[in-house]
Amino acid sequence: FMFISIAGNIGLGKSTLAKIISEEWDFKLKEERVGEANEYLIPFYEDINAGVKPSKRAHDLQMFFLETRAKDHRELQESEGRWVQDRSIYEDPYIFAIHLNNEGFLSDLDYDNYLDSFHKAEEDLKFPSLLVHLRGTANLARERISKRNRPEEAKLIDPANDYLDRLNNLYETFLSRYGGDCLIINANHDIENNPDERKKVLKLIKGHTPGLNIDKARINPPNI
Repeated sequence: FMFISIAGNIGLGKSTLAKIISEEWDFKLKEERVGEANEYLIPFYEDINAGVKPSKRAHDLQMFFLETRAKDHRELQESEGRWVQDRSIYEDPYIFAIHLNNEGFLSDLDYDNYLDSFHKAEEDLKFPSLLVHLRGTANLARERISKRNRPEEAKLIDPANDYLDRLNNLYETFLSRYGGDCLIINANHDIENNPDERKKVLKLIKGHTPGLNIDKARINPPNI
């Protein structure tokens, strides 16, 4: 199997990079199931904003993501095609769920039960061919989040809100323990609007993993 997972903090360009890889290298794209998650996300945000601790809705959301991402991961590792995935299954237990537990939104009991479910699901999972982590500061994430102007993310752009900073710290801990092949890329590259930057990032990925076999990759030239 061949699949690349894109990881990184909120707003740093995971979806953009996944779509670029899909278009340039003819990889099939596995996007986050945000639409399907809305029935869990909306009440989850209500609890977060109201400070409900612990929150059953937080547990329900994490279980939804676990089940859907485990299903997607198995599909990708069993496929003979080439895939790129927007966000990996590993970010849920080691970034978001542990943060919810740290903040009291997931009780210790619910978090332990969630981890048991994750470890059982993990038993038949293989690491992605490559995990690409987009590393960027919380301020860069805030800047990009503000540009996409999503109402549910409004509180994230407040500099006094250190949520993105705390997620970044959890990402660094996760990366130090991750057992698969990982490439860390600076998220400062403007891959959405700058063709030269896009080409540079694709070259980094290709150079890190020769086995991708993308000698005929369709890397668009800069605008002239």
